[in-house]
Amino acid sequence: MRLEKYEYRHNAELFELAKITEPWWNFHRALFDNTFITREGFVLVANDGTLAGCIMVSDYHPGIDAVVHCSVHPKYHKRWLTKKIYKEVFDFVFGTLDLDRCSGYVIDGITPNGFHERLGFKYVGRLRRFITVADKKHDFIWYDMLKEERRW
Repeated sequence: MRLEKYEYRHNAELFELAKITEPWWNFHRALFDNTFITREGFVLVANDGTLAGCIMVSDYHPGIDAVVHCSVHPKYHKRWLTKKIYKEVFDFVFGTLDLDRCSGYVIDGITPNGFHERLGFKYVGRLRRFITVADKKHDFIWYDMLKEERRW
């Protein structure tokens, strides 16, 4: 696995991948493109050259915080995150973007719990019934990591 800098040209393949990794969003392509045009980050490329996922940054507030999003095809779960990739992502967040903190979230009952803690994020709080997915309200679980808490 390797990271490549995200570029707009990746959107068609990322859109198809999102149908697998995040089917609850039910995006149409124009909305997807408009969302991703505001993001920076990386695509995750498998050894065979196919796109395996992405790690993106949104809601960037210079010197303060940004939200880190991670979406990876299920067949690569638990096989893609190496120390090299971890280091590259957080060098970007804490170095290039010069942030003191980054954040992440889980939609309870929809996206898997535990991933953020394994990366070094700390639990911040829960917004109860904050987001609606498929006509059902779900809690939004918030995490953050301070620059000095990163592991590698």
